[in-house]
Amino acid sequence: MLSTKNADGAICSRPMSNNGDLEYDGASWFFYYGDSRKIADINADPQVGLTYTTQQSRHIHCN
Repeated sequence: MLSTKNADGAICSRPMSNNGDLEYDGASWFFYYGDSRKIADINADPQVGLTYTTQQSRHIHCN
């Protein structure tokens, strides 16, 4: 999940997906349209939260 703050200060969380066809090398890349609300939120406040869930249902949160 990617969590951002919108213009009203509300937290918005969105499900994300990695490319399962690639071997993980330690870098995570997320792609968006340049005019999306996600990009506007990040440009206004670049502090985001990322939450990962492993296959063993473990949860990891990063700020």
